Amino acid sequence: MSFGTNMHPEGAPMEYYTREDAERAIKYAEEIIGYVRNKIFSGSALRKC
Repeated sequence: MSFGTNMHPEGAPMEYYTREDAERAIKYAEEIIGYVRNKIFSGSALRKC
């Protein structure tokens, strides 16, 4: 059985996730983006290469 890319066999995302789940995911994504931007713009990522 293949579940595709979202790992749910059927249905809308709202059937599996709450608003709290979505807000937490957005917060984590913002933190990851901020970390990566900081590494890119500070040049530390380039110095380690």
